[in-house]
Amino acid sequence: SQAGYNTVVEGLRLGKRMVLVPFETVTETEQSIRAERLANLGFAETIREAELTPESLAKAVDVVLDRPPPQVIDVVLDGMANTVRFVRELAAPEPAARVYS
Repeated sequence: SQAGYNTVVEGLRLGKRMVLVPFETVTETEQSIRAERLANLGFAETIREAELTPESLAKAVDVVLDRPPPQVIDVVLDGMANTVRFVRELAAPEPAARVYS
């Protein structure tokens, strides 16, 4: 698969072995960065688009099939709600200093 956000999250949440061929251009690096990070963590094998051949794909599939299935990752999917909460907390005025007599 390519290394789009949704595809990668589904793979992590289901504990699937992944072979990633990220979409990449000079200005589009998001998928490549994600794929390399997952490969470095042992969650995927990565093939660059320019290096994709039937042989390289078969080799990557063999590599991931020789590994045990990865641990299922509990990915938090409510990032927007958490971000709103964090921003509200940061933007809230500081509580007034208490004066003790």
